[in-house]
Order: sequence, then structure tokens, then C-alpha cells
Amino acid sequence: MALSVKQQQQITEERRTQILSAAVKIFAAKGFANAKISDIASAADLSYGLVYHYFKTKDDIFTELITQAHNHFTEALGQLSEFEATPLEKIRIFTEMVAPREPDEEIACFATIILQAHISANLPDTIKSIIDNTISKHNEIISSLIIEGQKLGQIVQGDSKKLAYSHYSMLWGMIVMQIIATGATSFPITVMDPDTVIRALRNPQYNDSQGNRI
Repeated sequence: MALSVKQQQQITEERRTQILSAAVKIFAAKGFANAKISDIASAADLSYGLVYHYFKTKDDIFTELITQAHNHFTEALGQLSEFEATPLEKIRIFTEMVAPREPDEEIACFATIILQAHISANLPDTIKSIIDNTISKHNEIISSLIIEGQKLGQIVQGDSKKLAYSHYSMLWGMIVMQIIATGATSFPITVMDPDTVIRALRNPQYNDSQGNRI
């Protein structure tokens, strides 16, 4: 009996998810340049030809992964408007959403390929555009929160755009340390937590509503 359209769509989504789940580990381990479709097919326990049925090129797979990461990042930024919180607290919430306190192997793999997308010169222009849009969206929203926080005396004075870039840099510093922490290291790693990031932005003279310094 022929499959219904709904069943076909479900199978397609399951196969794509299976391929992407395998691909993120392969790209993280081998890098974009060295990873092959055959590696991904083997890791997904699928035939070489079946992978090509769902993704025409390696670029398409990598682009889909980066797009998913971009969507997660920007959705987290968009959710900040829903919180009844101060600007500084919203920045803390976002920081914890993107860079959890505890290292996680799956998150580390995803973070590794995003880092590749940031620094590699040999990736498709589509991916570079996604990264540019991600940074732009981050700086737009975080900069506006910084300006609000500065008016309330919560956040240290200074150029809001430069402070937003500093937050982005610290965010990635946390993520890189988490990547290292989940790898095979010969020395203990202390991962910078969101509190450290927030203290770098907080006005030293600011106390919260309970009179406690953050």
C-alpha cells in the first residue's frame, strides 16, 4: 500500500534529522574541508546514495546545520522581550540559554562547527551571510538592552555597540572552553559561567532590587 503524503513527509523529516545528527559529529571531528559525504552516510548508518537523495552536497548539509543554529540563537534573542526582567537580567537569561553552565557533548559538537563557520575562509557565501546576520542581530538587541541598562545605572557606561561585541566575544569564550572541557584534555578546565560575563557588564555601583550586588 502506498504511503500517504503525511507518512512520506514524516519519513523525510526523520531521515534528514538522522543525517544532520550524524553530520554535526563528523564536521566537528574532521572539519568542513576534510569531512566527506561517505563519512556522514556511515555515521548515519545510511547508504551513500540515500544521503544524496536528501542533500545534494556537503555544503547543503553544513548550511542546514548553521541555519538551525542561527534560528536557535535568534529565537532566544527574540524571547527576551517576553520576560519581565531588567535589561541586565535579560542579558543573563540569554547568556544561559545559549551557553549552559554544564558542558554537553552534543552542544560542544554544534558549537565546534559554528566556530568553524566564524573563522574559515573557505565556506560558501550563504554560510558567511548567516553568520553576519547572527552577529548583527545579537549586537542590535544586546546593544539596546545595554543602553536601557545604562540609563537605569545597571550597566557600566561606554559605547553600547562595543560592549555588545564584548558580550558576544565572552559568550564565545565560554563556548570554546566548554568545547575544550568535553574533549580529551590532560588538565582540568574551569568553564567561565554566565555570572562572570554579567559581572563584566555590570556597573560596580549597581545593587539589585533586594540590595544585593550581582
